[in-house]
Amino acid sequence: MKKIDKKTRLNQACENFVMNLTFYRSWSQLGDDLKNISTKESQKTIFWKSAKNSFLDSALFYWRGIFIDTSSKHYFTNYIDEHEFKNRFYEKNHLSNHSQAFEYYLQQIKKLQVNDYTQLENLEDSTFKLLDTALNTILLLHDLVFPETNYMLVDYLNNQLTLANQEYKEFNLKH
Repeated sequence: MKKIDKKTRLNQACENFVMNLTFYRSWSQLGDDLKNISTKESQKTIFWKSAKNSFLDSALFYWRGIFIDTSSKHYFTNYIDEHEFKNRFYEKNHLSNHSQAFEYYLQQIKKLQVNDYTQLENLEDSTFKLLDTALNTILLLHDLVFPETNYMLVDYLNNQLTLANQEYKEFNLKH
């Protein structure tokens, strides 16, 4: 089997995070529609609710591997100096370099556990903002590690969103 280099692994982890977060967000729209289905019909939607929540589980798994799990092959300091990344994070978010904002975001996103899928049905806006921050940290890391190809990750994000929205529309047309 061909050995995959470290940067390729990181790129794949970033792409997997983006894809799963994008699918989760698209299917979250479907989740709102699923809440209005009668109890008899709701048995048919268990798969879709579980799939939607699995997308978030998977996205958080990849994000934690990149920013939380120091033993992970994908851990961000294996690819870039931690201080350089934090400085860029603070600069991009208009924060003081002495701010603890990065550590705060790490801890808040780390707390997002998807043990009880019913809690996901009522996620607050603040949680979606945390997911935006998670996405922005991935895009920033990708920009710093792959400066020549970052546009590709943004294109990948847009393509995945288009694909997810098409799937959502097709599902709505069938039901």
